[in-house]
Amino acid sequence: MSTDTCPPLCGEMKLFLTAAFFWVIVATTCVSATNGPVLSCCLTISDTKVHPKNIVNYTVQRMGPCPVEAVVFQTCRRKTVCSDPGKDWVKRVKGKVDKEKEKRKRQPSCRKQRRRQRVRPKRVG
Repeated sequence: MSTDTCPPLCGEMKLFLTAAFFWVIVATTCVSATNGPVLSCCLTISDTKVHPKNIVNYTVQRMGPCPVEAVVFQTCRRKTVCSDPGKDWVKRVKGKVDKEKEKRKRQPSCRKQRRRQRVRPKRVG
């Protein structure tokens, strides 16, 4: 008599469980390797000058994970322009964008203004 108490499908079951365990380990490793947002960097600096009225925001890209230092302007049309932070026009535009942000903080938004306009006193009489 054999001491092997494994039914005929036991070998296939072991193979299946080993493969499943392997895929769980691979999936966990892939998920942990990609935690956080995907980094988007300017790879080069553009010579394009953007009019300050068309810029809604900017970010400063530092060297480190990205190959160049840049000011990344975001336009009204959702495009990005990578500019040289040392240029005078870039410094001026950054200042203008910062001033506009301060104005928006102090003033109510457009939605709040519209709501105030819609509320009218009722006529008596």
